Amino acid sequence: MKQIIGFTNKYYTLWEASDPYVHWNSKESSVERIDFYYLKNLSMNLDEAKAKVDGKYEIDLELRGKGNFSRTILGEVEPDEFSFGMLRGEKISEADVLWQLHRAANDEDTDERKKLAYNRLLELNVDVVEYKGRYMTRESRDGIIEELKNSKRMMDSKHIGEIGDKYEGDVLVTETFSFEGHYGASYCFKMIDEDDNLLVAFTTSKYFVGYWESGEEDEDGRFRNGHSVDGVNAGDKIRISGGIKNHVVREEKITLEDGSNGKAAIKSTQIVRIKKQGSRI
Repeated sequence: MKQIIGFTNKYYTLWEASDPYVHWNSKESSVERIDFYYLKNLSMNLDEAKAKVDGKYEIDLELRGKGNFSRTILGEVEPDEFSFGMLRGEKISEADVLWQLHRAANDEDTDERKKLAYNRLLELNVDVVEYKGRYMTRESRDGIIEELKNSKRMMDSKHIGEIGDKYEGDVLVTETFSFEGHYGASYCFKMIDEDDNLLVAFTTSKYFVGYWESGEEDEDGRFRNGHSVDGVNAGDKIRISGGIKNHVVREEKITLEDGSNGKAAIKSTQIVRIKKQGSRI
């Protein structure tokens, strides 16, 4: 065991560290570990902390915390191997775990490893493209571009009509989600009209949330050819009608130029008794 001076928030701290030892994860897999044992706070001044330690000691100001823990000793990896994660030390060019390769293509520590992960994705017939300095599927890239376009449109949103007025118009559905309310599950639909105004509606209408069509009843009283009918999804262009309940300004999630998420105060109009034109109710 050896003594180490560490640092936690304001105080220099005293630790004991074990000698390296072999820890077996399984019958086939082992790693080297060191155990660290927190002993006590020493002082807010480093010189005073040193004076309180008897015997030999080392200083490691990256040693932090107030609890005992173990640290795995990681060996060196080759330039063509994963440097982190579950696949650490394995050849990037031989991997077939797609999410690990996606992560490596963006987050590995060298350009060589990132390129190897990107090339491996292409070998596995994954449609990968580069966008804003990051690798992703073409579908993800197109989704970000669409979200960015819709976010820019929402920034100019204005309140529609007067509270109590009727509303009818063509909209693009930008977001749908469900949540638990006082009377069970409810569903929120966010939409942008042709003038870039944001509309919000809450409904449980089956024509918006989807439903099950029982099919035809046969001579034995059983229903045949039952199937689910989709409701309204993000990306759908529909015509709606309803009443204007409220005008609000609230923070909405928006997509920024780099593809990350941000928030902005957006004007929106709440629609009640919403109906999808062409449905039977």
